Amino acid sequence: MEMKDFEEEVVESEEKAKKLLSKIGYFGLCVLCLLVGVVLLIAAYKAATGKTSEILESLGWNFVASAFISFLFSLKIDLDHKHKNNLMMKKIHKIVRYELSGIDSVLPRYANDTQLENIVRKLLLHSQNHGELNIDVMGVSLSRFYKEQLEFFAEQFKKDKDDKVLGNPNCRIRLIMQKPDKQMLDIISLAEGKNSEIMESKIVDTIDKVQQLKKLLSKKKKHAQIELKLNDDCPAQTITRINDVIFPQVRPVKKMAAKEGSKPFFNCYDSDREKEQFDYMLGYFEAVWDDSETAEVDDND
Repeated sequence: MEMKDFEEEVVESEEKAKKLLSKIGYFGLCVLCLLVGVVLLIAAYKAATGKTSEILESLGWNFVASAFISFLFSLKIDLDHKHKNNLMMKKIHKIVRYELSGIDSVLPRYANDTQLENIVRKLLLHSQNHGELNIDVMGVSLSRFYKEQLEFFAEQFKKDKDDKVLGNPNCRIRLIMQKPDKQMLDIISLAEGKNSEIMESKIVDTIDKVQQLKKLLSKKKKHAQIELKLNDDCPAQTITRINDVIFPQVRPVKKMAAKEGSKPFFNCYDSDREKEQFDYMLGYFEAVWDDSETAEVDDND
């Protein structure tokens, strides 16, 4: 055993000893107060009546109450320690996962398109081995997400039977796209400064690719679950979520998109760091998901 390891074990042992002594101290205080209280109550009972009896009885019940309060306080401290340790371990696991994937232990608060693609790719590549993996994506055509992520992992799936993403039976992928309705696409194209025909072509192409991907996955017993829905409206946000991290982006309007030097960016909400924002955006995705129609994707033909 190296000296450094030995020193770490000594420090760890000292910490455990301190915690144990702390617990023993609180428990001993509870027992002591209880015993003193019982003795005083017995003395009050023997004194039968008079001022002395009242004082002894009052002191006795005070000590018994103190013992009860001390016991509850020691339980609270123990629970607080466990809760803090659980939170710390969760954060440590997340930091380790990020660092293994080449991401800083603290995720950036903002990311542009290229940065987002890299972060999502790394998070997926270093997802826990066949652990629960939730991937939620919402956008107009999702052509970029399909090309940058799903196509890559489809190739991984073909080569590796133990692929951790598409070969993971605990992986659920939910995709929300714009329904290829000409009237709505004309409105979106006018607002965002895009070509409606190109948008429609990308949507139809992604639907076809998802269909082909589902056929590929069905050839193996263990595979991810992919669900695709189409939305009639125009959601105000595009969203990418990987487990406990979500990346929302406000849909750009024509003036913003045309502004010289302007580039779209995604916010980054970590469920530990920005729980309220994470919950809100995930709730928004769920609401749009419930309002959308399941795409007719045939697994067999």
